[in-house]
Amino acid sequence: MEDKKDMKYRAILNFDYARTRAQDDKQEWSSENSASEKLKCALVQLGWNWTETSAFELQTENISLIWRGVELLDRQGTAPGRLSALTFVLQGGAPKTPSSLKNMPDALAEVEAKPLSKELPSLPPSGHRRQQAAY
Repeated sequence: MEDKKDMKYRAILNFDYARTRAQDDKQEWSSENSASEKLKCALVQLGWNWTETSAFELQTENISLIWRGVELLDRQGTAPGRLSALTFVLQGGAPKTPSSLKNMPDALAEVEAKPLSKELPSLPPSGHRRQQAAY
């Protein structure tokens, strides 16, 4: 597949495996864990960014790197356990600038000067959203 010269791609890959017998037996290391670690390392070596336990992200102009990452997941198969969740998001396009940007040079400062909504939880310093209890 040939890439357009001005195209940029962003992919997000999340996957999870069902608990294995080794995890249930609380073994520290198992062949399933090793297979999962091998997949993680293979994705990172390909250029994907490991962002969370089983979440990876890649921004590139070369869409074949994205497809290779999906292929790695397929090739590793069920070695890490039974695949229980998979999310794959691919976005592509040429970088854009809003036509209104020239008319709003202070947009960032003006929006940041507004107070946060009292209806939404604020972000703690770590950057993770706090969960609101449902009553």
